[in-house]
Amino acid sequence: VNRVGPPLLDGEPTLAPLSVDEVRTRLAGGAVLIDARPVDRFAATHVPGAISIPLRAVFASWLGWLAPDDRPLIIARDTDQDPAEIAWQAAKIGYDNIIGQLDGGMTAWTAAGHDTASIPLTRAGHLDGRRVLDIRQRSEYLDGHLPGAMHVELGDIGHRAAEVPDEPT
Repeated sequence: VNRVGPPLLDGEPTLAPLSVDEVRTRLAGGAVLIDARPVDRFAATHVPGAISIPLRAVFASWLGWLAPDDRPLIIARDTDQDPAEIAWQAAKIGYDNIIGQLDGGMTAWTAAGHDTASIPLTRAGHLDGRRVLDIRQRSEYLDGHLPGAMHVELGDIGHRAAEVPDEPT
C-alpha cells in the first residue's frame, strides 16, 4: 500500500453501527476491536482484548502497526469523536477491513452486562525505579519524555521482531 497507494474509494468511508450482540458475534469469529477513545477512558473500562489506539493525528500509523489488515476490525469510540475521521484515517492506509463501530459505545456494552477490563495507569512520579520503554514516534519522544526512558519506536519493534529467529541459535 505504501508503494502503490490505497485502493480508490467508491464514496465516503463510514463506520456502520453494529449492535452489541453483533459485535460479540464478530469478535467470537475473529474480528478485532480497536478502541479509539482517549487512554484514560480505555484504561478505566474497555472490552477485554480490545486494542487501544487513541484517535489523534497519528491514528493511521498506529493502526497500521498494531491492527491486522487481514481480519475484520470494529471501532469503539466516544460520542464526541468523529467517526468520519476514524474511517478516513483507516482508508488512507488501505484498511478497508473496518466493518463498523460498536453502536452506543462502551455505554451500550456495559448496559448489556458484558464483561469489561481495566488497566491501572501509573504517573511518572510513581514509577518507583521502574524502567520505561517509550514506544511513541520519534517526533513525540523528542517533544518530551521521561528522563532515562529508552526509546524504540513501535514500528521498529515489529521489524526487529520479524528478524528474530523462532529458535535460539
